[in-house]
Amino acid sequence: MVFGDSVIGGRLHGDFPDLALGSLRDAGAGRLIPTTSFDQYTATLMEWMGLIPNELAEMYPTLVNFPLSNMGFMA
Repeated sequence: MVFGDSVIGGRLHGDFPDLALGSLRDAGAGRLIPTTSFDQYTATLMEWMGLIPNELAEMYPTLVNFPLSNMGFMA
């Protein structure tokens, strides 16, 4: 959870997974494939703190695997 005056609150950031057995996100044995990466959340905070895109790419090389590098929860 992220708190503070700069946080754009009042909404859920990310997608809630389909919990049905055999769904697209079901990896078997009770495991779900995440729709949102921890790197996306921390990259959003790091960008707010001043990191530039080149630094983000170096610090979070897996960001290229996700549609958003900035989750949009910081003003």
